[in-house]
Amino acid sequence: MVLINWFCYACFLGMQRLCAFLYTPLNRLLFKLWGVQLASGSKFWGRTMLSKHPVAALKIGRNALFRSAPFSNPLGLTHACQLTVKRGAELIIGDDCGFSGTAICVIKSVVIGDRVWCGANVLITDSDHHAANPVRRHRGEPGITKPVRIGNDVWIGMNAVILKGVVIGDGALIGANSVVVRDVPANSVVFGSPAKVIGKVPSEYPESDNKQADAEQIINSAVTQHQTQHQTQHQTQQYTESQQDNA
Repeated sequence: MVLINWFCYACFLGMQRLCAFLYTPLNRLLFKLWGVQLASGSKFWGRTMLSKHPVAALKIGRNALFRSAPFSNPLGLTHACQLTVKRGAELIIGDDCGFSGTAICVIKSVVIGDRVWCGANVLITDSDHHAANPVRRHRGEPGITKPVRIGNDVWIGMNAVILKGVVIGDGALIGANSVVVRDVPANSVVFGSPAKVIGKVPSEYPESDNKQADAEQIINSAVTQHQTQHQTQHQTQQYTESQQDNA
């Protein structure tokens, strides 16, 4: 049974390598046909869905990784990577970025810095797409659109949503399932819906070869610390109220 287990695992690794081997040149060709400025070193697992208007700009830096095949990310992908850039819009992605089932829809401008990693099923968009007012929405009028800026060395956890007008500072960590609707200071840890600052990224911490594990460790530590502080404040408030009642 152990030998069969090893054989199955070897087949799984081989399937991943074969997927990258087949889909990397295919995606590179399709990106070129779509008029995308794709730098060297890109790698693709599965087909990245792409829609770029002829009067739009899409630039991707060196060593970009796009994971779209369901088995290419152990957390599971609900859909392939999808890049949509509308008429007159720009999507700029820096060097050494990684995306897993990430959807980016640009109406005006989204700029992503270097070494930005997105966990499974992240959504980034710079527009509401539909008007909030029901009358305007029924007329087909567009929603509010504001540029999005994401700095260098940012980690965005799985299922996070980055909405219009947001500026994320360098080195920030976005917790899983967070909805980011306001600016995030550099080297901050944010979590929740809407996302709030719950801590700071340590200036020094032990690093491993697994960037995802490093980021998750920092986020989990910040969440635990935030919950502990909140619990302590709640207990202090209860004690104060009980003392006032006794008086």
